[in-house]
Amino acid sequence: MTRILYSSGGLKKMPRVERFALVTTVIILLFTANVWAQAAAVKTVEVKASTTETEVGQTLKLTAIAKDAAGNVVNLEPSTYFAGPFDAAAADESGNLKLFGPGEVIAGAIVGGKTGFTKIMVKPATIKTVEIKSITTPLVVGGTVQLEATTRIFSGDPRTGVPITWSSDKPAVATVDGGGVVTGIEPGKAMIKATSGMAGGTTTITVVKNTLTGLTITSDSKTARTGDVIHFTAKGTPSNDFTPRWAVSGNGATIYSDGAFVAEQPGVYIVTASSGNLSSSASVLIAPRNVDRELG
Repeated sequence: MTRILYSSGGLKKMPRVERFALVTTVIILLFTANVWAQAAAVKTVEVKASTTETEVGQTLKLTAIAKDAAGNVVNLEPSTYFAGPFDAAAADESGNLKLFGPGEVIAGAIVGGKTGFTKIMVKPATIKTVEIKSITTPLVVGGTVQLEATTRIFSGDPRTGVPITWSSDKPAVATVDGGGVVTGIEPGKAMIKATSGMAGGTTTITVVKNTLTGLTITSDSKTARTGDVIHFTAKGTPSNDFTPRWAVSGNGATIYSDGAFVAEQPGVYIVTASSGNLSSSASVLIAPRNVDRELG
């Protein structure tokens, strides 16, 4: 026990600043002695999470209760919270546990030099919505188009690598395969649906009679460097009111459904647009991007 002896008369005669400093020192010493006594009394630490099963992207609350040898609660705050694996979870000083990887997470707290743990099972985030990028022009009979679907979790963030099931409500008008490729069968409208788990999204495809007699493609450049984006456009005769199917030769480049082309590797690529039984191709030369600079 800490004892501090002083004369009341002597204390009153002290300058105000010195008297304040002495009183503050006494309070700190008493508080520190009390904390040390509490910390020494801690024998066990119980850590609990607001739930023991959750999904990636959620934030849980950790609570820690310290107890003495008799099982009585020791009123002492944790000195720190922690969680691991480090690539799957992180805890802040207030006990908020953020989860960003699936699997088993171990979280804990240190109180009075004693450590407590708890386990949380984290599942991959459930898909809440599926968005299909709609096409704005009709698909001709015999034509094909690749649909693009984005799956999103509760936060709105996209989640990749998720299985998607495709279906058509009118396969006599338009069919769709497992990769989201739609084929026009006969004039009409069909609703295409993409499903992942309990979530789904739809888009309407309009199929028209193929009146095209010619097809050509143009681009805003015939040469570029790796990483540059080139836009290709498909033009039909007698009308441009159709949806082309785009393709590119080789594995070093990608062309998207809107005709945007980008290459990751240098070389010559052949870009092809097709609709029904018509197709047209154009080449593009891609040079390496020179990142070296001359040093003066």
